[in-house]
Amino acid sequence: MDLSDTAYTIKKQGLTLVPIDFKMVNGDVKVIVKDANYAHPGKEEVQKF
Repeated sequence: MDLSDTAYTIKKQGLTLVPIDFKMVNGDVKVIVKDANYAHPGKEEVQKF
């Protein structure tokens, strides 16, 4: 299914590589997204578990 015309974050070019960094904080792994444009998911990507 092609969502490129309606999705907020899907690009027509395909996969997007985003630089990230990992840090240990109080025994937990924290993932830090280095590009602020991709730091937060779009509305269609938010999932509740």
